Amino acid sequence: MLTIPEYLSRTAARYPRKEALRFKEASLTYAELERAASRLAGVLAAKGVRPGDRVGICMNKQIASVVSVFGIMKAGAAYVPLDPSAPVDRLRYIAADCGMKVCLVSEEKLATAEGLGDVRLLVVNRGDLTTLPTAEPEFSPDPSALAFILYTSGSTGRPKGVRIPHSALDHFLEWSEKIVQLGPEDRVTSHAPLHFDLSTFDLYASVKAGAGIVLVPEDLSYFPVMLAELLAREAITVTYMVPSILTMMVTHGKLETFDWRNLRAVLFAGEVFPLKHLRELVNRIPNARYLNLYGPTETNVCSYHEVTARDLADPDLKTLPIGIPCGNTELLVLDEGGKPITEPGIEGELSVRGSCVAQGYWNATPKDAARFQGGTYRTGDIVAYQAGGKSLLFFGRRDHMVKVRGFRIELGEVESVILQHPQVKMGVVTLRSDETAGNTLHGFVEPVADGSLDAGELRRHCARFLPKYMIPETFTLLDTLPLTSSGKINRMQLQEQLYSQGARS
Repeated sequence: MLTIPEYLSRTAARYPRKEALRFKEASLTYAELERAASRLAGVLAAKGVRPGDRVGICMNKQIASVVSVFGIMKAGAAYVPLDPSAPVDRLRYIAADCGMKVCLVSEEKLATAEGLGDVRLLVVNRGDLTTLPTAEPEFSPDPSALAFILYTSGSTGRPKGVRIPHSALDHFLEWSEKIVQLGPEDRVTSHAPLHFDLSTFDLYASVKAGAGIVLVPEDLSYFPVMLAELLAREAITVTYMVPSILTMMVTHGKLETFDWRNLRAVLFAGEVFPLKHLRELVNRIPNARYLNLYGPTETNVCSYHEVTARDLADPDLKTLPIGIPCGNTELLVLDEGGKPITEPGIEGELSVRGSCVAQGYWNATPKDAARFQGGTYRTGDIVAYQAGGKSLLFFGRRDHMVKVRGFRIELGEVESVILQHPQVKMGVVTLRSDETAGNTLHGFVEPVADGSLDAGELRRHCARFLPKYMIPETFTLLDTLPLTSSGKINRMQLQEQLYSQGARS
């Protein structure tokens, strides 16, 4: 079993002159990536970073951010990717929660990183990478050590850090290389930001296989024609995106104008892919394989389903299966008493067992820690076996966690922020699903009496504490929120109102 830096070193020895990274007009070979990461590791060690320390990364997608990832791990530390567009209060909490010692930051995000508190900042730009000292720290790689911590939305109103060791990635990389058949001739997009778990395939499966990685500029997500053009121009062979981005490419990307002969595999995860748009994508790019991947951050990818012609032709199919387990992974469907369900069609909570499971949460509460027991993680997702008893269908969440554009969001965290406003008496957030627009958040608020609250003020308030993707698109102010007979807010009634009003504030 190898650690991620060891995979990089092995690939650099095999393919030293092969292009490893490309971002716009800049690129690095595998030998250059290995050398730059080693130099950065030496700098971190000289500044007091030791194995096991947590080192932040606060920069937009670029070559320097990828070098930072490998440099931190080469120093034996765990990297903690920060969303540079998130509110400073949120970033400061993450830095304090994980005991962040140092943060690598780009020049343009230095002002943001200065709000992290008692964290030493190290500016890293691509031009500096070839001039760093060459001394590399000496330590014995440990597969059980933390590789990184990904902070996700938490129901308590605070993000929680998922602890991912090198060992949890090893079998995933083996599975990825086998199922996707990655090799050194491939060119793979890196579309997901570092703080999103989809990035682990983009970077590490590609590095293990010696594939070329093309970093997708973050703003292209909002320009589907330019995104499609980049994939075609760069002769991309494998791409991994959330369905909402692929849907935008189908509906607005003018796919028929590009040459797709090189694209052989399209992977998607993070949310449900509307079958109408998936069918159109397959119609436009018929020669590619399409794989629906499933897995929360706590397990990375733990199941998959390869789309078949039968799926696409079945008029009764409502949603794609999440499929069968990945290698060295066991999926259990449990009833409310925790007993396994094996009969098709009977719904239960999905639990995941195997090497893919994270080490738990950083500074976990007893409630959160209880979800990790004996190498098993209880996902909170409701599933059932299809007829035949092998493949799983997904039916929703046990709690109030949702996904928007692939990002996991606890509705409770958004609601907690809304309730902090002094003019809010009660507030809830609901999800609206649309085949074209995907999932969107919408807030319902009961203001205090005699207040002057409006939707604009609520948006400004949320922007102080939440990243953009967690801010509801609309706010509806009601004199009173509807209640159930037990006195709880009637979320179902609000959901019905949301659809009846067409999600307009």
